Amino acid sequence: MRILYVGALFYVEHSLYHEAKNNKNIEVLFCSNSPNLPYIDAAIGSKQIKDGQDIDALRNSFKPDLVIFRNWSGSEHFMTSNDLLWAQEITPKDIMGVYMHDGVAYPTQAKHIADCSKVSSDKNNRIWFPYCVSKHYSRQKVVKDIPVMVATNIPNGKWGEIKMHSVSILLKQFSERNPSLVYAFEGLHGGLAKFPYLLPCMKPSYDPLQSIHTISRAKIYVSPTSIWYDEGYVSYKTIEAMACGVTVLTNKYIGMEEMFGKDGENLIYANTPEESFDKIQYYLAHDKEREEVAMRGYEFIHKERNWETHLNRVFDELNRQI
Repeated sequence: MRILYVGALFYVEHSLYHEAKNNKNIEVLFCSNSPNLPYIDAAIGSKQIKDGQDIDALRNSFKPDLVIFRNWSGSEHFMTSNDLLWAQEITPKDIMGVYMHDGVAYPTQAKHIADCSKVSSDKNNRIWFPYCVSKHYSRQKVVKDIPVMVATNIPNGKWGEIKMHSVSILLKQFSERNPSLVYAFEGLHGGLAKFPYLLPCMKPSYDPLQSIHTISRAKIYVSPTSIWYDEGYVSYKTIEAMACGVTVLTNKYIGMEEMFGKDGENLIYANTPEESFDKIQYYLAHDKEREEVAMRGYEFIHKERNWETHLNRVFDELNRQI
């Protein structure tokens, strides 16, 4: 199966690259209209494109069986009826939004976290394509010398404010009392320096292409992003850390239990600073329980969120449409 992948290139594309690299039945050609993450561009050998003519040229030369578009400005003008639009990236205004009130983040509508992407894909006559991980992600045999790790991006504007609030829910009390136990890494956009209580925890940036090894060193990975986007999103870092066999702490959001299991099953939830502080303390003191959560999360993600399963689902659906 030949796949032409068009759009921005981030960590999830790097995962697809590894899936194709180790699967003789999948060949992927990546192309992007902008160098989003140069090191990933270089690692997966993506081609630079400018417009629809460049895409058409790649269609003619590569002759793909499937074209996947990650949503980007104007992409709908270059698509054919058989192309796949990554619906996770579509955010219609009528079903998105989180607002702040008295220091608390609320969704503008009570939508299930899984529904928005499905609704979006239906509106665009496309297939819902969730975040997936390749077999490249695995439990590494490394010393777990990072008690609590957070690596994140803080954008500007209201999304940044909401995300900062989400980080403070999960980390502020613990990092203020135990700064030596928290390792904070800057993400793509930086911005962690906006948190005064995280400044003592800041560590030099690590190579994202080696993130599996680094994340695997953590006992608890804090992924505070499930609440700051709209309900159609779950941070890829949540999926990635679980796929590395690390215990994940995140915000309990609408539909999270249906998608990832109950609290303490495959991951840990906390929605107040006090709850977060108590749970971090508890799981750092109970290694066996923490490792059991990590292992269940690891097995769950590799079963439910693997590229091979979802690509086969896409192929089956496309075959029915022909």
